[in-house]
Amino acid sequence: MKNLMMQIFCVFAFYAATAQTEVNMIGGINLSSGTSTFSAPYFGGRTVAHFAPRVGLTLEQDLRDRWGLYTGLLYSGKGFKLNFEQLKDGVGEGEAKFALNYLELPIMAYCKINKFQAQLGTYAAFAINGRSTTVFEYLESGISQKLVNEQSLIFSDIAATEDDLLIPFGFRRSDFGLMAGLAYQLSDTGKLSFLFSKGLTNVISNGLNSANPVLNNAAFSVSLSFAINRINHL
Repeated sequence: MKNLMMQIFCVFAFYAATAQTEVNMIGGINLSSGTSTFSAPYFGGRTVAHFAPRVGLTLEQDLRDRWGLYTGLLYSGKGFKLNFEQLKDGVGEGEAKFALNYLELPIMAYCKINKFQAQLGTYAAFAINGRSTTVFEYLESGISQKLVNEQSLIFSDIAATEDDLLIPFGFRRSDFGLMAGLAYQLSDTGKLSFLFSKGLTNVISNGLNSANPVLNNAAFSVSLSFAINRINHL
């Protein structure tokens, strides 16, 4: 994956001296859920959608005819909500929200068809920070109890201990994945974009009790972008 991204970037740099480069400001929202498996005896559930922002700068490099390359640097919020029915030794139900914030580098090839732009490529991302919020409701001696916990996520390949986290997972800093999208030219400077990204990296580095949880980021994005500069190369 890293070699593929480097090859695409080299092609981008080679053609940059002979074509038009468009600098865009982009803002939108991610609808992120992720695909997951959890096998811990104290924890089980299903993931649901999480909303987060996606903003930054992008570059579009026309190559020849209808073809070009797209890259940029974006702040991209991802994560998921997990509805569960048990937590460690307790029995009850609750919801855990995981928010992971990344610096994201997309690299995609595109093809222009009239006012549409079809995009396909890959991305690399580095996690800046993350946070979880857990709400757990259960019965204790016949009395309804409610536990609310907020904590920063731990980014480490060192195994978590029982005192570290209420939901004890470590997370990886880096993420790699695939992207596909469709953009529509609203005006001379504005575009409306729809993008789907699927992570190939298990962003959970470890879990307690040999749980071996797997979580791959997945997000559907809707964005508006505006050209702020165009450079025509000789």
